[in-house]
Amino acid sequence: MTRQIHMDWNAETPYELKQRKFAQGAPYQGINLLCELDSPGEWYLDREGGLLFFWPPADISEGEAVVSVLESPMITLDEASDVVFRGVTMEAGRQQAVVVTGGHGVLLAGCVIRNMGVTGVKIEGGTGHEIVGCDLAYLGDAGITLAGGDTETLTPSGHVVANCHIHHFARWNRVGYQPGVSMQGVGNRVSHCLVHDAPHQAFCVKDNDNILEYSEIHDVCHEAGDAGAYYMYGRTVQQALLERGQVVRYCYWHDLPHNESFRHVANATRRCIYIDSFNSNITVYGSIFQRLDARSGAVFFGACDNSVENSIFHQCRASVRLTDRTYLYNLVNKPPDYSVDAKLAEFAVKPAWSRRYPRLSTFPAQASDTSVFLAGNVIARNIASECEAFITGSDRTILLAQIERNWTEGDPGYPDADNGDFRLAAGAPAAIDCDFDPLPLDRIGLYQDELRATWPVHHPSGNHETLLVEREDSIKRMATADMPVCQSTESTAAITIDGRLDAAEWGELEPANGVILNRTPANTPTQARPSFMWVRHDAEYLYLALRNELNPGETPRPKPEGSASWWQDIDMAEIIFEGPYGENARDWWPKDKKHGPLFYLVGDCAGQFGSYSIADLPKSRAEGLRSAVQYAVESRPGLWTAEWKIPLAAICLDPATRTTCCFNVGVLKPGTEPPAGSEQPVSPEDKWAVWRGANGSNWKVWNTGLLHLGKSEE
Repeated sequence: MTRQIHMDWNAETPYELKQRKFAQGAPYQGINLLCELDSPGEWYLDREGGLLFFWPPADISEGEAVVSVLESPMITLDEASDVVFRGVTMEAGRQQAVVVTGGHGVLLAGCVIRNMGVTGVKIEGGTGHEIVGCDLAYLGDAGITLAGGDTETLTPSGHVVANCHIHHFARWNRVGYQPGVSMQGVGNRVSHCLVHDAPHQAFCVKDNDNILEYSEIHDVCHEAGDAGAYYMYGRTVQQALLERGQVVRYCYWHDLPHNESFRHVANATRRCIYIDSFNSNITVYGSIFQRLDARSGAVFFGACDNSVENSIFHQCRASVRLTDRTYLYNLVNKPPDYSVDAKLAEFAVKPAWSRRYPRLSTFPAQASDTSVFLAGNVIARNIASECEAFITGSDRTILLAQIERNWTEGDPGYPDADNGDFRLAAGAPAAIDCDFDPLPLDRIGLYQDELRATWPVHHPSGNHETLLVEREDSIKRMATADMPVCQSTESTAAITIDGRLDAAEWGELEPANGVILNRTPANTPTQARPSFMWVRHDAEYLYLALRNELNPGETPRPKPEGSASWWQDIDMAEIIFEGPYGENARDWWPKDKKHGPLFYLVGDCAGQFGSYSIADLPKSRAEGLRSAVQYAVESRPGLWTAEWKIPLAAICLDPATRTTCCFNVGVLKPGTEPPAGSEQPVSPEDKWAVWRGANGSNWKVWNTGLLHLGKSEE
């Protein structure tokens, strides 16, 4: 039975729902609904009857089920000093584990804090409190909140979070600004931490001179629309220009997914470092940004005095985005009080502020030329590889920035970037051209010592997929009569899915008798070696074989074990089918959409395969396709072959009623070399061998060609 929620989108939306941005097509979640109790690990609480319905995730005799009734923090310290908690496990409380107010020198070392109802540790005021070597996980709200220091005198708090593993937080308050670590005040420091797997931010930062360093962050912001893994937002425009002096150095940011279905709620993007509003004067140095799918930049800001230097960007859609937020000045700085000018003038003469931030005295009152609020940005000595764009944004902001000595073309020569090895040889052209300082790669992240709660630490990355959505108004279909056709013929023998291409199963397997894949996604001839395809079907299944030629002797590159991300330098193939749309759409697909459901399969040279939700395909459909498909490969140096067995019903095809669909196949060959004698590097598009280029992503099959299930006599 399929359960549905019906909304009348033609009716006037209630004001409360408008305020909450409840929009057609946006994701939603039902909470504490008995009718939705349908999977292991779920529960329902009958509050009136005092009855808990619980579906255990596994055999309940092998675990322990706990219900907490503790309504206060486990440990509360008020104006305490020089107190140490070491090796303590705190779990299953409804409030915080530890609350520290005031005092000095409280140390939590090697503790485990998990399954708390709200925040793990809350530090409010005081000086020199430290959280070292702790594990914090499965928390309802934030991991750690730090607040301290004096913003009047810019006296630092001295609070430190070091060598902590913080993950699976914000489980209850999923998009309510509940980060892994919140830093508010002056002079807080987070160092050598690992933060991952959360629906919203890893770090939320306010005020002045807070430091984040030597940390690794991945798989966060996977349910947020307008968010950043590291986020700053001035509480007011007047305050934003004063929140200065933050430093982000030697951090490794990777595998941040991008979900365009949130476009109905806000701008559908997740930045990595997101300096929102009028905030300024942040230093980003010596950091690595990898596999970041957002269109709006791994680093994003729109004001002045920011710097991004000596950093690496690899496989990012956009590296740095410079926007123009000066409209906020004109919006707020109005007579009679000119509140922005007044706030700047007030702080510019404070002794501590005039020494620490002399720039404040240079901002003119009632500025008619707001470019002064965009000056002082530096983007220099960075290396970007396999990125769609390096710098995007406002022409004015870009023009005013100091942009120099960045390497944006060619292979920098990393030993193993896919697995995080970004070392550069001393004589590497990228290092010389950029005057690039070596990064302390072996010092980033957690380290083993006597205060570390657990070791070793395992944390697979790429755990949340990117979901791409094509704008309805941008879909312009190729005329069916102009589309090339890939003919599938009826199979005449049983086909065993083992990865070996057998002529007794497939018929003639000479490349000349296959369908050649020799185009780029832009539909130009590719530099990659060609692949060849054979397609067969019977009454129930579609069979597809691929022969993928590589450089002589080249070893095919599989997806790293444990990684969920397919967007890497791996030898892989993707197949896309479009289901019916419009009046012919299935009951579960909206008839007003301009395209049908896109069934997307991907597999690598080692036999790993999956199915993605793209262009609004329900995740249950993608998962169902994945579970119904068979896939196998055979690999050897210079060549790998693959066989697929795909249920026709799962892709909305039927030899009797629906025999044609839009379709494409592409094979990524990351080892593609430039032609002999060429000094030009191979472009990302020339590493693909596709059947037909879509002039965009390979999955835009309405611009490629047709698959036709023919009869044996055709």
